[in-house]
Amino acid sequence: MAGELSSSELVELNEMLSGYPDALQEEEIFKKIWNSTAIAEDVNFFYEKHKKKHGDALLFNEVEDSPPATIKWRKYSKYFAAACIFIIAIVLVYFEYEPLSGKDSYKQIVVGRGIRKTVLLPDGTKVWLNADSKLSYDPQMNNADLRLVTLEGEAYFDVTHDKKHPFIINANKVSIKVLGTSFNIKAYTNDKKCETTLIKGSVELTLNDGSKQKIILKPSEKLALIEDEDRKDLKRDHRSYKGKTLLIEHINPVRVEDKEYVPETSWTENRIMFENETMQEIAVKLERWYNVKIGIDNKEIGSYHFTGTFTNETIDQVLTAMQLIKSFNIKTNNNDITIY
Repeated sequence: MAGELSSSELVELNEMLSGYPDALQEEEIFKKIWNSTAIAEDVNFFYEKHKKKHGDALLFNEVEDSPPATIKWRKYSKYFAAACIFIIAIVLVYFEYEPLSGKDSYKQIVVGRGIRKTVLLPDGTKVWLNADSKLSYDPQMNNADLRLVTLEGEAYFDVTHDKKHPFIINANKVSIKVLGTSFNIKAYTNDKKCETTLIKGSVELTLNDGSKQKIILKPSEKLALIEDEDRKDLKRDHRSYKGKTLLIEHINPVRVEDKEYVPETSWTENRIMFENETMQEIAVKLERWYNVKIGIDNKEIGSYHFTGTFTNETIDQVLTAMQLIKSFNIKTNNNDITIY
């Protein structure tokens, strides 16, 4: 974090971290502490910001004509602030990584908003986890008949081939059985749409609704299971099933600056993309990507459609670029953003 590692040492460290998924929690703890103490120098600025936000809940004792006490406070204030931030960081990380209920023997990796991680499972399967996602797995999967994992959120899997030990993912509305392949799953608990995108190989999907309906995907195909959809314009590749819409379509790369990208998997390259999506849909993505809260006060603005791709831009730069396409206003208060 101090930038003192050589390039070879950095490669070795990344390999060690990817080989030990549990170490990701400690890595995030150190990052939060490092970043928090780094900003503690400007104590007065952050103290005033904190006082403005929580002033009603605080008691202030104003002391006049006491230069010695003031000088002493200024001398030690930054150390006091650093200690407070250290404690807060530990508390936040504890609650962020507190294990969920499930099998006692299972390991869980939790990736918060604004974070993306790559992990290596015991069988050699490589998993890219998108922001606000959780992955549970059996650390003894190499000794089991089935390699079982549970996903909440979004992940890209590159599954190690093992014909005798199928790899099964339980992902909210669907379960996916594979032998060895690469695919993306988007299955956030609060989303009405669950998507599985197959890049190569073959996957078998089973709906988690008590039925035995199975769907086989071919490479470059995507299955979307959409709740609450009452669509009268179902096309040939749309099916209505138990109040849900099943949409199977071929994925099409998007060309940007003479390069082609697959929108469904571009996030694994630290690139956020949206194609003909509404502001309401995009806001959900931006909240997870940048760890912010976005409110849209105007239904018409929420229905605006955008197509775009961003790599290293800040949330302010993304919204400013979108304002060049459609007219809307922005009001920011810390991590709360209102669009109107």
